[in-house]
This record gives sequence, C-alpha cells and structure tokens, in this order.
Amino acid sequence: MFIKIADSDITSSWAHYTWTKIYNWPDKEETLVVVPLHGFADWGIGLGMDVEETIGSAVLKDSIQKADLGEKILVTPPVRFQPQPFSNASFSLDFETAYDLVDSVLDSIKLTGFKKVILFNTGPYNEQFTDIMGRDMRIKHGLQMFCVNLSGLGLDLHPYRQASAMGMGSANSGPVKTPDREKARALAVYLLDEPAVESADPIPNDAYEPGIPKFCDPLKGGLIPAEAAETAPAILEESGAHLARLLHEIAERAPLPNDGAITFKTDYIPPAS
Repeated sequence: MFIKIADSDITSSWAHYTWTKIYNWPDKEETLVVVPLHGFADWGIGLGMDVEETIGSAVLKDSIQKADLGEKILVTPPVRFQPQPFSNASFSLDFETAYDLVDSVLDSIKLTGFKKVILFNTGPYNEQFTDIMGRDMRIKHGLQMFCVNLSGLGLDLHPYRQASAMGMGSANSGPVKTPDREKARALAVYLLDEPAVESADPIPNDAYEPGIPKFCDPLKGGLIPAEAAETAPAILEESGAHLARLLHEIAERAPLPNDGAITFKTDYIPPAS
C-alpha cells in the first residue's frame, strides 16, 4: 500500500531535505512548491476518512513522474483539516483557524525564498476556501499563486455537485452515482487494496450551515479491488497526465516582476471632465 500511495518520490519531497539544502536550493524563483490540502471526512463511498489523501497523493506522485521537472518542483508535507461544521469529519477547524494554518505554511515558504506556490486541494468543501487563500496570499506575501482542485482532474468526491449539473439529482433527492465520484471510489479501492463497503445511512447532525449538507448520502453497493483494478490504472493515468500538463504550464510562467510586489500609482490625476 505504501508503494502505491507514497506522497512523492524522494527527489521532490520537501521533508526529505535538510534546511541547509532548502536554503541553498537552485533557481528558487523557477521552482514550483506544491502544498497539498487534504480533508478527513466520510464522503459516503465506503472507505476511510483519509480517502482524499489516498487519491490526491497518488495522482500527485504520478503527475510529478510524468512532468519530469527534476529540482524544479518540491512538495511540502500535507496540511490536513476539514471546515466546520461537518458531522462526518475529523480535524474540523473553523475557517479562521484553517486560514491561519495555511498562512503560516506559505509564510515559511516565502521566507525560504520560493515564489511559485500551488495549492493542491482534494476536498470538495474546501474549494472556495482554497481560491480565497490563493488571492489573499498573492497580496499578502507577493507569491505567485496557483490553485488546483482534485475535482478539476476528473475525480470528484462531492456527493451531489456533478449529479445536479447533469440533471440527475440533488441533495434533496438522495444519492446518485456519477462518473467522477465512481472513478474516485474505484481509484481509492485500487490504491488501498481494500473493498469499499456499502455505507450505512448516517445519522444527521442538527448543527450545520446553509450550503453544507448534514451528511453525505452513501453510494449503494460495494466495490472489491479486483473490480476496481479493471478501470483504476486508466483513471490514474488520465488524472496524472492532466495534472502533469498543468505543472508544465505553471513551470513555464515567467516569475512575477518587482519580486511579486503589488504597486499602486499614487500620482494618478483623473482627466478633466
């Protein structure tokens, strides 16, 4: 299992280098620093709460191998949290605390001298949060920010989004099998080499906010590794290749001018009316 879902190979893992090596890293302005953001939640697919990290780590590892950027990419240890309130989750944080947590990581990256940062988010309910972090950190730290969501790579754990977009159902009509959610489950079962059991109907939690379902309706029917193995390699190949193309595109972006500083003209005189 470890071989399949290892976060990245050693050459791209920030944690495998000493601080002196990181401090003296070559071409820091051209190096991509990937910050994985993983939630811990029961997404109703019959697997453990670490399914986001299982899928995201495998896709990221595959994409790095395909992109072959050498020392032009580093992956930090993942940041793990789930936004509150969510009844079937652990590591729940309010958004302010989660914001400060990610901010501290990016501040450390900036102080080390790197400029290009990719927030790689696997959580369906963290997508807007990730976009906000990207914009705010561009302004606050002068970093060249990029955001990539797992759902944009054809693997979506959201229980209703794709079904609603396809006119198949909604949070009010119950669970619906959708292609991206099914692909995510098949890939996770293959990586873990464990069957996905049919989840029991969860007990709703009265503490929730508008826009966040009380629980995730479970997918009906289990899935065994032998069945998942028929489709999972192709799923991983497709998603990994998609992310690899994005990594190359971001790597080719020129560094921001003025060391990323945002400047405003103070001598502007409006034209006479």
